Amino acid sequence: MIGKVISGGSFGGTVGYVMKEQSRVLEARGVEPPGVREMVEDFEDQARLNPRLQQNVGHISLSFSPEDAPKLTDERMTQIAREYMQKMGITDTQYLLVRHLDQPHPHCHLVYNRVGDHGQTISDRNIKLRNAKVCRELTERFGLHLAPGKEAVWRERLREPD
Repeated sequence: MIGKVISGGSFGGTVGYVMKEQSRVLEARGVEPPGVREMVEDFEDQARLNPRLQQNVGHISLSFSPEDAPKLTDERMTQIAREYMQKMGITDTQYLLVRHLDQPHPHCHLVYNRVGDHGQTISDRNIKLRNAKVCRELTERFGLHLAPGKEAVWRERLREPD
């Protein structure tokens, strides 16, 4: 499992992107799918609880190996995403979890409000380091495919400065 932290500028653009034609909402809290405009309004209403926070959109893509596809039912993916959020400290806030069906590898997008239910800030401090640690931990815990290390890199295909 790989988690990619994506910086988003607006709830409108982020929710619009994740709600593609080939997608399925797995879970939502504090927003009412499937209407994109209504979900964006819900996110923005809560964001007003903490007007000092400029970057209030959280967006993380969780991607899995194609080898894990038979194991990854919607329920299992939702369970993994919930544990991911708990370990990352993404709690007591609105979120939208959407599975995309447009790629051969299973993946889902988590969009969350960095302004919590009571106006508190959901921290993004060291988020990429925490993300890597949590992804590795969950990959092992759920028996998912562990990608090979750097020994599998095709050095002849690398270009400077890689």
